[in-house]
Amino acid sequence: MGDDDVLPKGLFDDAPEGGTDLHWMQRRLDQVGLHNDIELAYVDISQGDELPDVDTFDAVIVGGSIHNVNEDRVWQRKGIEWLTQWRETSRPLLGMCGGHQMASVALGGSVAVMDGEPNVGTEEIELTEAGRSHFLFANCTQQPKVHLGHFDHVDRPPAGSTVLAHYANINMAMDMGRNWLTVQFHPEASASLMVRGWGGKLGDLSGAYHKEHVGVQIVSNFFVGTGVVPVAN
Repeated sequence: MGDDDVLPKGLFDDAPEGGTDLHWMQRRLDQVGLHNDIELAYVDISQGDELPDVDTFDAVIVGGSIHNVNEDRVWQRKGIEWLTQWRETSRPLLGMCGGHQMASVALGGSVAVMDGEPNVGTEEIELTEAGRSHFLFANCTQQPKVHLGHFDHVDRPPAGSTVLAHYANINMAMDMGRNWLTVQFHPEASASLMVRGWGGKLGDLSGAYHKEHVGVQIVSNFFVGTGVVPVAN
């Protein structure tokens, strides 16, 4: 998500993986064989799309944003308000990067700008004890590789949240209860998408991102572990 004054319009239009989060997540579903089990819909509130009624869907994925959630843009306020309504349904949510931060603020947590340089590249995160036994990281190592790309971080998790992973003292994944799971990294994106998205800001990132990461597994674990897709007997 991003306003045209900050996010270059058409940045991803000619990407082989597609131009929006809808394409990237559909690609993940294809990769894990869930494309026949899940029908995706897509809205971009930063571009003026209307938010749906909370009773419309079985689960919600909140993607990344180039904006700090504390900028208090009109569409950010609408998104946070909608998430508080979604919370009342007790249905699953997956927040990714900016979605991780927006969900945290919606539940009373806080987000701050990181000290120093942004976290960029494919890096190993460290699972907490809770993370090692959590279904979100099933079939992952204790130090899974993920795609990082963020200036901001959740400095105060919502009350009652369980931190599942860290990277350099940054909260990388959380279970917020009621099947709300959020990650500071980008399971939806390929290495080439990350280079495309961040290269314009930071220069040559050709060696920063790698094909090997746990994005496909995380997406599968979310849909199966929250019961959106029933486990076959």
